[in-house]
Amino acid sequence: MCRKFMLGLLLALVLIAAAGCGGAADNAYAQSELKMKKLDLEIKATEYQNLLQKHELLQAQGLKQEELAVKMAQEDLEDTILTAPVSGVVLELANKAGESLTDEDDFAAMHENKAVKAVTKVIEYDIGQIKTGQKVHVTVEALPDKKFSGTVSKVDALPAEDSSGLVNYTVEIDLEDPGSEIKDGMTCAVTFVVKEVPDCLIVPYQAVRMVNGKQVVTVVNEQGAKIERQIKAGFTDGTSVEVLEGLDVNETVYYQKSR
Repeated sequence: MCRKFMLGLLLALVLIAAAGCGGAADNAYAQSELKMKKLDLEIKATEYQNLLQKHELLQAQGLKQEELAVKMAQEDLEDTILTAPVSGVVLELANKAGESLTDEDDFAAMHENKAVKAVTKVIEYDIGQIKTGQKVHVTVEALPDKKFSGTVSKVDALPAEDSSGLVNYTVEIDLEDPGSEIKDGMTCAVTFVVKEVPDCLIVPYQAVRMVNGKQVVTVVNEQGAKIERQIKAGFTDGTSVEVLEGLDVNETVYYQKSR
């Protein structure tokens, strides 16, 4: 009885030992399988990253091509717009809508809005009163109802002499906002502003007369009678005379215009 029990115990131990060896082998195989799957996962992750980078690169290239296409379309659109090289007025169009043009074709005739100058001569007696920057009033014979403003831009230092021997100096005037009405070669009259007197009483130059060495004007009173009155004159521009004393505002002055 004792031997049989010992033999049975020994056999159980052997079976247990054998079972223990089989579990170790299974564990090693499982770890190997896990490593393989992990490596396969890393490979697939690398492949995915490569595909993702390739996709992003293709997208970037496609975007760049689209941007280039938009830029070319914009340039083509700009080529359909003709821009004048200078400011001015279009006088004539050489082509109609829908016609093709080349770089050699003339499209339009323009009048350039360049600065308009008036050129006049001032005698030596008056040239001392003319200075650069001085205000000027200009009237054009072809536009009698309009008065243009300007400034003296140049006074020649060298004198010129006309056929009668009169010495004069050439003066150039820049006109302000001449518009398109003034044409080259038009005749104009120039008035130089030598002095400005604000808020003063003036009468026409022809209304002032010298009587016995005194300056007088003819005043019409409320009864319609004409009365000579002595005045004290101030500055004159040859057209009007400043009255310092002797007249009040709204009084009527009588004079005869010279023909």
